Amino acid sequence: MNWLNKNGVKTTLPKIHNDSIKFYEWNQYFPLIKNSFNIYEPLVGIEVIPQALFIPLVGFDKNLNRLGHGFGHYDKKLSTMTNSIKIGIGYSLQEVEKIPIEEHDVKLDYIITNSTCY
Repeated sequence: MNWLNKNGVKTTLPKIHNDSIKFYEWNQYFPLIKNSFNIYEPLVGIEVIPQALFIPLVGFDKNLNRLGHGFGHYDKKLSTMTNSIKIGIGYSLQEVEKIPIEEHDVKLDYIITNSTCY
């Protein structure tokens, strides 16, 4: 991310706020703190809507469905971000034949793993 910042790309990091997720502009000079999930997130920053998001995966299928951690933070936010490119990041071993989906689940635009892209 430092390389991206040095080359003029604005980067954002997610932050859980009142049971929803928000994205804040970030660079190496902005402090990070651990949240209740033991994940680092911005302490301060400017809230933005990213053009592209890299989203963690617990599991996924070739139909671009993702399985998250079950809290629904990303699905709630992604459903409002129709103009943002949604890219799942994971490992090929996380791929399963079919992810069970529910009405509120948001399909990704792309998935990138250590061995392939969908």
